[in-house]
Order: sequence, then structure tokens, then C-alpha cells
Amino acid sequence: MDAYDAIIFDFGRVLTAFAPDEIARTLLGDPSRALRVRRAIFAGPHWRALEQGLVTEAGASARISEANPDEAEGVRRFFEHYKDFLGPLPSGVSVVDKVRKAGLRIYGLPNLSREAWEVMQQRPAFLELFDGVVVSSHERLIKPDPAIFEILLERYSLIPSRCVFIDDVPTNVEAARRLGIDGLHFENHRQITRALIRRGILAAPVPKRSPGTIHHSTVIR
Repeated sequence: MDAYDAIIFDFGRVLTAFAPDEIARTLLGDPSRALRVRRAIFAGPHWRALEQGLVTEAGASARISEANPDEAEGVRRFFEHYKDFLGPLPSGVSVVDKVRKAGLRIYGLPNLSREAWEVMQQRPAFLELFDGVVVSSHERLIKPDPAIFEILLERYSLIPSRCVFIDDVPTNVEAARRLGIDGLHFENHRQITRALIRRGILAAPVPKRSPGTIHHSTVIR
């Protein structure tokens, strides 16, 4: 554990329930329609501009709808409700709690629009888990741009080689690694927990004794 001082977390899918494919299916029902709307929103430049703080949510929605008139209603519905899915994931919060108890500092590095960050700020219990958060829209920078990683490292006096960065987007993980940060590609919370155990950050679970097993002890007389 002495090799690391801090863990840097992405938010979406890692710590919060923001998963665009699942959100679109939940809101729109029809899988093919959900796929079309999801592509309309995320395949073009406007969502990234939103998370970079270069356009408002209303502006992004209008531009995407204009470019995809057949999906305009689905786009509108997604933008109206996607922030409902920004709640913390219990399994993610559990990982954070374990890391904090292990004595490491916790930082957040999410790509988030200003509107989404305002919603996150209404969850103080979640934000209190962090020693600091750098938000893309406030910095006018977005992962995987190395500059946003450098802002976090400098602002909180972090040494890259003593940090672990966890994100579900491979290009973001690679960007962190190029800066000397130990990057972990998130697949699920069990996989991340195992990876943190291998690094000595978390303790391995103690095997449970099977019911009825007889454990012999040696008595010294």
C-alpha cells in the first residue's frame, strides 16, 4: 500500500449510474430507437462540447435535434431525464469506502456538463467522499486531454507514479498511463477490487470457514 497515495475515479459507470445505452433503452423502450438516439447524441461533437463547457445543455440538444430531425423527440427526452441517472452506485461507493479506510486519498475526474455537475452538488454525502474533484466543463478541458490530468495533479500536489486512475473508457486510461499514472480500465466493481488487492491497496478477503468443518488446534502442555 505504501506505493500509492491516491485513487482518481471517473464517475459514469464507475461511481454513478450514468450508462448511455441503458439510459436510452430505459427512456425509449424500443431498442432500435434507443440505439439511433444514442448514436445521434454521442457520435457527433456536441456532447463532448457540452461536457467541455463550450455549449449549454439546451444548445447541445437543439443542435443534435437539428442534425437528426427524425430522432428529435427521443433526443429531447434523453436530455430531459439523463440527469436522473447520476445517482451514486452502492457498489462503487463501497470501493471508495474501502480505499479511504486503507488510508488513501480519493479524487474525482469526471467529464461532466455544468448542468450535470449542479445535480451532483445536490448529493453532498457523495461528494464528501472526495478530497477533491476536477470537472471537465469548469476547466474547459475534457479527457483524454492530458492537460486536465495535469491540472488535477498540480492542484492537489499528487505524484503521478503514486496514483491509480480508474475509468471505463480505454483512451482515458491510456492518457493517464502516458503521464506515469497507474491506469485501470473499469469493467466491473469486482474486477477493480481484485486489481486494488493485487496492488496491495486493499486487503484480500479472509476465506470463510465451511459450516461443519472441524478445525484442529495444537495444545501446548
